[in-house]
Amino acid sequence: MKKTRILLLLAVLLVVAVMMTGCEKKEAQSKLDQLKKDSEKLLDDAKEVGQDIVDDARDKGEDIVDEGEKALKDAQETGKDMLESAKEQKDKLVDKAKDLVEKDN
Repeated sequence: MKKTRILLLLAVLLVVAVMMTGCEKKEAQSKLDQLKKDSEKLLDDAKEVGQDIVDDARDKGEDIVDEGEKALKDAQETGKDMLESAKEQKDKLVDKAKDLVEKDN
C-alpha cells in the first residue's frame, strides 16, 4: 500500500511537472508573439518618424528657397528704384547746369 501511494504521488508529481512545462512553453510563445508585434510597431513608428523628418526638411528647404527668391526680387526692385532715382537726380543737375550756362551767356 505504501508503494502504491508513493507511485501514485510520483505519477501526480510527474503529471503536474509535464503540465507546468507545457504552460511555460505556451507562455514563452505568447511572449515571443507579443515581442514580434511590438517590434513591428516600433519599426512602423520609426519609419513614420523618419518620413516626418524628411517632409519637414523638404518643407523648410522650400521655404528657404522661396524666401531667397523673394529677397532677390526685392533687391532687384530696390536696385531699379535706386537707378531711376539716380537718373532723375542726374537729369535735374544737367538741367541746372544748362540753366547756369545760359544765364552766363
